Amino acid sequence: MLSSGPSRRIHILREADVRKIAAGEVIDRPLSVIRELLDNAIDAGADAITVEVDGGGIERIRVVDNGTGMSAEDLELCILPHATSKITRTEDIYSVRSLGFRGEALASIAACSKLEITSTHHDSPDKGARIIVHAGKVIGNSPAAGSPGTTVEVSDLFYSLPGRRKFLKRVSSESSACKQAFIEKALPFPSINFRYFTDGEMKLYLPAQDLTGRVASVFAGSLEPEILDSKEIALEDFSLRAVITNPDFARRDKRLLYMFVNGRRVQEYALVQAVLYGYSEHLAGGNYPAAFLFLDVNPELLDFNIHPAKREVRFKNLQVIHRATVDLVRSMLSGYKLRAGVSFHDPYRQQTFAGEPAAEFSRSFFRPYERAAIDIETVRRQLSRSAPPKPEAGATELKYHGQLFGLFLLVERNQSLYIIDQHAAHERIIYEKLVKEKPKIQNLLVPLHLDLDEEEEEMVERDRAAYEKLGFTLERQGAGSWLVTACPAVCLEMKDALSAFIKGRKGDPISLEQALYATVACRSAVMDGELVDDLTGSELARQAFELEDARCPHGRPIWVELSRSRLFEQVKRT
Repeated sequence: MLSSGPSRRIHILREADVRKIAAGEVIDRPLSVIRELLDNAIDAGADAITVEVDGGGIERIRVVDNGTGMSAEDLELCILPHATSKITRTEDIYSVRSLGFRGEALASIAACSKLEITSTHHDSPDKGARIIVHAGKVIGNSPAAGSPGTTVEVSDLFYSLPGRRKFLKRVSSESSACKQAFIEKALPFPSINFRYFTDGEMKLYLPAQDLTGRVASVFAGSLEPEILDSKEIALEDFSLRAVITNPDFARRDKRLLYMFVNGRRVQEYALVQAVLYGYSEHLAGGNYPAAFLFLDVNPELLDFNIHPAKREVRFKNLQVIHRATVDLVRSMLSGYKLRAGVSFHDPYRQQTFAGEPAAEFSRSFFRPYERAAIDIETVRRQLSRSAPPKPEAGATELKYHGQLFGLFLLVERNQSLYIIDQHAAHERIIYEKLVKEKPKIQNLLVPLHLDLDEEEEEMVERDRAAYEKLGFTLERQGAGSWLVTACPAVCLEMKDALSAFIKGRKGDPISLEQALYATVACRSAVMDGELVDDLTGSELARQAFELEDARCPHGRPIWVELSRSRLFEQVKRT
């Protein structure tokens, strides 16, 4: 008698089950429905789009657009898997500029909800059509009257997938997520009129406007147009638009950092990093701006086909884009200077720098070190060598009133009291001197040996020209083995930290000079707790007022100004 053998364990899923599983990869929450339907409406050329959300999007989502619309024949096809008007073959995905292209959205929505689509093609305004689909099955298909465009209504989401539905969050949470998905689609398309309703109440009305106006409208109450600046550049393979806040605005989180590539919001750390590099001389560590970056890149240099929701993207020219972003942000901030008597007052500012610890940029590159004591004579010599010309007769007189808490210098000037951070002020003075004079190069009698791992060696190879421009000579001895045979003379006193500096650097070479000089200045400046005599304190204060920008190299303001009128107000002396 023949043995029947082991039972068969492999089997083929039914088509209906395959569709439901595939739908869960594209549509995991109501916000996914919003995202996909808005992609379709924008791709259809609509200039007016309305979104209605009830019950957190679980009960109902309705999207109405005045785009091209579909014929009755297209309506029957659009709900099928991989039905698309954007591509005809695989290669097309590398040149497509539309938001959607894989033909998964409507089929996925249809498989897990009750779907109704009514559409009228603009070429046949009297031939509208409606199709009704429940859990992937067509239960109605008929002519319908309507204006050119498309209305999609999705109700009872995941009723056919109870396992998925039980993992949805509270209605309020899902509703907030839907609104966020709407915002992310509305921001990069300011020429489109958007309306958003929640449970019958209009929550957002965004008329067609310019990009800065769109940002201000979306974040009304947090970002006013007066604190926003915008600029655009165009290069060979991409263009870049940025809307950013001035340096007097700061947050303690990155929630208002939005990066868009070809109309899609993406999660790309390198772009966020580039924006923050651009702000590094204007905002102290731990403080973040509001910044909105809009990249339009040649599709042949991108690959969005690596994530179901297209939240991630691969770039062929990321390093070039990174550098362009840093340059753009820095150019936009170059006009913002902190000068005595001129400061930025922002009533919408969410935090101040008062009482915050010094966030030193150098510590991201250096291991903890013990700083050698600096005597006041050294400080005097530094100030003497870097002293700017004496002010002309009739210039504002400074009255030095001494030192407070071993850190702050108290100075009276123009009916105001200035409380100056002695370390930050001295640090900026030294930094400006290094930038302007370019330190001499010193050959090392005993070269510094570097043991680099593969990633560190790749960084050094990439930035080698930038190091050489600053005065470093780097020689490769073998795989992972390098020698530093020369360096800027000012680095000799921190030779013990050079290895950590070179090995620990991340990001672009544009910031190398700033990082190096900021570190040297930080180590050389008079520190917290060091007592200074009146002559030294007065000279330090005078040079601080001569600075073009009264921020330390790490972005912290070097003083607080308290006007006479403000002081009188505080003590109720009117």
